[in-house]
Amino acid sequence: MIRQVEGSESRRLALGTFTKLMRATESLNQRIDQLCPLRDKLTISQFAVLEALYFHGPMKQVEIARKILKTPGNLTTVIDNLVRNGLVDRLPSALDRRANTIGLTAAGEALIAEVFPQVADAIETVFSVLDTHELSELSRLLKKLGTSHMNR
Repeated sequence: MIRQVEGSESRRLALGTFTKLMRATESLNQRIDQLCPLRDKLTISQFAVLEALYFHGPMKQVEIARKILKTPGNLTTVIDNLVRNGLVDRLPSALDRRANTIGLTAAGEALIAEVFPQVADAIETVFSVLDTHELSELSRLLKKLGTSHMNR
């Protein structure tokens, strides 16, 4: 038996759009992973941490969490594994004994410098189905959707 979502046209459209967005995200992630598999080097969360540190420099765990949209608690294991693998260091904060600053080691910087261009190429390939106007419009709309809670 096929069921219909009850409610207004606006509700049905919002739910359908959300479903398409989630499916597209999963499909894009799978395609990027096929073009540039990281599984033998890094998890996606480890990649996100290294990328944030590579482009923004050393940060506290809470700042990294904010950058990559994770909770600081979720990052503890990720950072523990990166420390264990010699890719990042925990540096005690001079201002707050309870906080550590996370920074790339030479090995971590070398690894992210190697894999980031490969990931960027894969992302560019996946998005090449859109022309520059479509890509700009999608980017604008996603930013509007993602930041809408900040305006309330």
